[in-house]
Amino acid sequence: DYMQGSLARLARVVPSNGGTSFGGVSDSILYGDTHQVAVHGNRILAGAIYQAGAEGAAYLFERDANDNVAEVEFLKASNPHASYVGNAAALDGDTVLVGAYSEGSLAANSGGVYVFALPE
Repeated sequence: DYMQGSLARLARVVPSNGGTSFGGVSDSILYGDTHQVAVHGNRILAGAIYQAGAEGAAYLFERDANDNVAEVEFLKASNPHASYVGNAAALDGDTVLVGAYSEGSLAANSGGVYVFALPE
């Protein structure tokens, strides 16, 4: 780990199925725009709106007591019409919210929010 100013880098978080960094385009997946990352306690939720083309997904990472960070969930909509899943992300305790601005199940380009409950 290294020091950048007064901050100590604890971990580098990357998805298990591709991509190399948040905040840029890599392997056709976009991560880390400011509205696509949520942090709550030891959890990080990151949207990937270009996962599987433009279908999108979200990745949930968790930090353990030894500061190790691991991917614990890969969240994706079950609706085949879903597009750009992960364009918004929020965490509240064991509840995960993932936006999809072109979800499309009710009308073309209609948006939606997927709510996931994490196991205890």
